[in-house]
Amino acid sequence: MTLGDLLRHRANDPVDAARAYLRFEDRTWTFAETYREACHYANLFLARLDPSTPKHVGLLLENRPEFVMAELGAGL
Repeated sequence: MTLGDLLRHRANDPVDAARAYLRFEDRTWTFAETYREACHYANLFLARLDPSTPKHVGLLLENRPEFVMAELGAGL
């Protein structure tokens, strides 16, 4: 099971969906919110992939929530 699979499972679980997944400064994201953000990044990446080449994603971001969401999106 991949990290993307685990996130998807927890985000769709009625008990876990509302639990905190990520905290940064004064903001908290639940499993469900994190999954939605990660899906947004996954769709952005998929829209920009060249279907004739292998799927690769490179990330160069500061250590912030956007990096976590993008990394999870790449995993999805």
